Amino acid sequence: MPAIQVGSLPLNDVVAAVFGLFADGRSLKGAELAIFEVRRVLANVGFSAGVLRRLVNERALTTSALLKRLSGGKAAHAQEF
Repeated sequence: MPAIQVGSLPLNDVVAAVFGLFADGRSLKGAELAIFEVRRVLANVGFSAGVLRRLVNERALTTSALLKRLSGGKAAHAQEF
């Protein structure tokens, strides 16, 4: 039976990276710290930072793609938020 993949990553690696992000996010003290450092996120689990970088590069939305998805493809205006 073939291994389950998410993009080019094995599912086990994706799950580990997501849990690393979740744990790191829970430790944040405020919104200004919401930008994460890849090496710090996975430092406590002994997991390769390259896996998280690949996951983010393959699966994360750009700012414009996120805006498009949130607005349903319609023009977004600050007054509507």
